[in-house]
Amino acid sequence: MKKLLAFLFTVFLFSSVYATENSVKIQQKVNIHQQWQTLHQQVVMLYEQGVYGEAIERAIKSLQFARDNIGEKHPSTASSLNTSAFIYHVLGDYRKAEPLYRSALRIRIDTLGENHLDVARTQTNLALLTSHLGRLDEAELLYKRALTSVERKLGLFHLDVAVIIENLSLLYKDTNREQLSNKLHRRVLEIRGMQKRNKKEE
Repeated sequence: MKKLLAFLFTVFLFSSVYATENSVKIQQKVNIHQQWQTLHQQVVMLYEQGVYGEAIERAIKSLQFARDNIGEKHPSTASSLNTSAFIYHVLGDYRKAEPLYRSALRIRIDTLGENHLDVARTQTNLALLTSHLGRLDEAELLYKRALTSVERKLGLFHLDVAVIIENLSLLYKDTNREQLSNKLHRRVLEIRGMQKRNKKEE
C-alpha cells in the first residue's frame, strides 16, 4: 500500500511539474503574441498618422520580431509581411512590396486555407500592385479569386465586395472592355445604395 501511495504521489508530482511547465510555455506564447500585437498596432497608428517613414521602420521591426519569436509560417508573420508590403506599395516602392505580398499570401494560404478573408485581402492588394505594374491578366485573376472568397464569406452586398468589384471594373475599363466595366460599376452602385438604405433604417 505504501509503495502504491509513493508511486501515485510520484506520478502526481511529475504531472504537476509537467502541467506547470506547460502553463509557463502557454503564458510565454501569450506574452510574445501581445508584444507582437503592440508593435503591429504601432505600425498601423503611424501609418494612419501619415508618418510613413517611421511606420515602415516599425513594420520591419514587427516583422523581424514575428519571424524570430513566433515563426515564419504563422498568420501573425503573414500580417506583418502584408502590412509592410502595403506601406511600401503606398510609397510607390513596388519592387520591395511585391515579394512581401507574395510571402504573406503563401503563408496565409498554407495556414488559413485558400478561402479565408485574410487570403482574399492579400490577393486584392497584390492584384492592385500587379495592375500598377501592367500585369493585368494576373491582376484580373487575383481579383476574381478574392471576390469569390469575399462573396462566399460576407455575402453579395458587403462593402468589401464593392471595393473588389470597383477595382475589377476599372481594370476592365483600362483594357477596353467597356460593357463588362459598366456592368460591374452598376453593381457597385447597387451595393452602396443598399448599404446607405440599411444605415438609414437602423
